[in-house]
Amino acid sequence: MGETFACTLSANNELPDEETSRVVTSVRIVAEMQTPSQVAALDLEPAEDTASKDGVQKGHSLQKIVRFDLKEEGNHILAVSVSYTETLIGSDAQAASGRVRTFRKLYQFVAQPC
Repeated sequence: MGETFACTLSANNELPDEETSRVVTSVRIVAEMQTPSQVAALDLEPAEDTASKDGVQKGHSLQKIVRFDLKEEGNHILAVSVSYTETLIGSDAQAASGRVRTFRKLYQFVAQPC
């Protein structure tokens, strides 16, 4: 308590280099902190990036920094959601279909007085 929680969130595009039939676009990371008394949406830095529309190239990542002032003791949960569009590319290099995918991870920790 009385400190600032900070961490880096990273969404990695781990498609192999030889994968040519799929493209990842519209990558978005959203985070919220659940404390004993509230749920707070968190601002991510930097606020602007090209990954939200252009996507994340193979072997690259989208990184965001999150900060939260710890004002109460007890159980805290950092909830992180990542969404992206996975587009299948047809044999004629045209987009064949796109599917929005989302996954959520929860990270739990206890805040205590120093």
